[in-house]
Amino acid sequence: SVLGPVQSVRMPALHQHIARDEPLFSISSRGRSLTFCAPMSGVVVACNEEVTRRPGLINREPYAAGWIVRLHGDDVRGEGHRLLWGPSARIWFEEEVQRVAALVGGPWAPGVMGCDRLPLRQLHLCIEDPAWAWLTETTGTDEARTDLAVDAPRATSA
Repeated sequence: SVLGPVQSVRMPALHQHIARDEPLFSISSRGRSLTFCAPMSGVVVACNEEVTRRPGLINREPYAAGWIVRLHGDDVRGEGHRLLWGPSARIWFEEEVQRVAALVGGPWAPGVMGCDRLPLRQLHLCIEDPAWAWLTETTGTDEARTDLAVDAPRATSA
């Protein structure tokens, strides 16, 4: 995780209605937080209270015990096209990894990136505050898909 070991989670209330692109939940680590917005409008139908007690589950088991929120979409047919499935989700993820790699600079290989060749799981140690601010402000936005070499602040090696 770019954020590092998750130390806390902030979730919405059960049965709360969340509009598309509004904050859905946030995770924090080492004094930094990252907010994730709702991919579509809907009602929160489940919150994993176990991750509030054991937030490390998010890092260790993100697709199993580390899930955070379940949202029942208001208009899945109308807004569902925004969701990524299968190969599209993989391509998006690979683009996000490239975006972070460009942010910290340096070549990378599977599992290892820049910053004195630290393992990917330690990447958060290389991202300084200005670069972190830019990363969090552009996550999930069209700006995230632009050429990073032009405007993105760069992190420095630790």
